[in-house]
Amino acid sequence: MSGLHCSKGSVIGGIFLAAAACGLGQAQVVAMASYSFGDGPEVLTAITGNPTPSGNLSFVKVINLGEYKITFNYAADVNPEGNALINGNTTVDNYSAAPISVTTSFNVPICPTLLGSSNIGGLCTVKLVANANGGAITCGGDQEYLVAGMIDGQPAYTVFHCPFIMGKTGAGSTTTNAMFGTPIPSLEGPTVVKSIGQRNNFTLSDGDKAVFTLMFATNGNIFNPLTNPCPGDVNHDGVVNKDDLIEVLAAFGAPAACGDYVDTDGNGFVDSVDLAAIIGNWGPCPGGD
Repeated sequence: MSGLHCSKGSVIGGIFLAAAACGLGQAQVVAMASYSFGDGPEVLTAITGNPTPSGNLSFVKVINLGEYKITFNYAADVNPEGNALINGNTTVDNYSAAPISVTTSFNVPICPTLLGSSNIGGLCTVKLVANANGGAITCGGDQEYLVAGMIDGQPAYTVFHCPFIMGKTGAGSTTTNAMFGTPIPSLEGPTVVKSIGQRNNFTLSDGDKAVFTLMFATNGNIFNPLTNPCPGDVNHDGVVNKDDLIEVLAAFGAPAACGDYVDTDGNGFVDSVDLAAIIGNWGPCPGGD
């Protein structure tokens, strides 16, 4: 990140403590969100992350659909130096005169990948805001769970199994919550972690609002696909020279895909750290001529 490395936040007892400010030059990270109604098609939407003063990324998108509104609002730490996590919510407003069945999801990539073993944990809150007629959030039938913490697009931990019902008589709100993997994160997770997210399956009563908040964290062994026995040799010709320098300069200041060797430290951005790797390792690679 322009030669600066952010100090990371931490998760203690389910509470995310923000890190110090990050500085300039954040790599662009795009999350994917989706929604569907009943048996209708899944609609995908991209959300670009914006840097926050805490050094994390903010993902916000409001989708107005006439009688319905869906809001995705998440903060994410997507570099698993310490913990990678999402912390935020998906909100669905039902302005119609009939109940709606909805599935929503939010997933954001992390880089470097976690490989070998991981731990997961989190805190989930479900909130119903009902109008004067009261209302309910329910799930059942073919649905297995109300909320899931997602790893690589698959449920890693499901919260509030179906059948589920949470109701409110008259106007007002009601909530329920659950914590898992405490101290967070300590529950055994998948062996590979490339993305982290949330998925919700539910039916919401007419005229009401549902808010699904999830703080979901994972950590583990960092596997950097950029691992290179000769840092700075971005073209793998056995020597660090002007050819490598040219490649880094050509990409300087731009985001790099996870796995691109021109990003020598795997922070998702081609910056002064990568230039320093070229200069500091100039010459034949170890074991070379």
